[in-house]
Amino acid sequence: MREDYSRRGTVRRSAVALDRDVADQLVILNTQTEQYYTVNRVGAEIWHLLDGSRDFEAILAVLCTRYDVPEEELRADLGELLDGLTAHGLVEWM
Repeated sequence: MREDYSRRGTVRRSAVALDRDVADQLVILNTQTEQYYTVNRVGAEIWHLLDGSRDFEAILAVLCTRYDVPEEELRADLGELLDGLTAHGLVEWM
């Protein structure tokens, strides 16, 4: 079962994460594990929102203003992305 990120605090990119734009993707490196994680253009947009000033709901609200997609679909997609980033040690919850 996916974690309920809406109940957590703000989220930010981890200090161990380095990112680079490559073509139409963003490649994120965990410098501790030396593992790469790749996200598409929308994932890259979300990545840049992870500055520690927003929680899950605030990020979702930004996405709802930018995309003509049902909120529940955006919620699920955002949760899935944060699941992966969290599992790879690329984000920190505060």
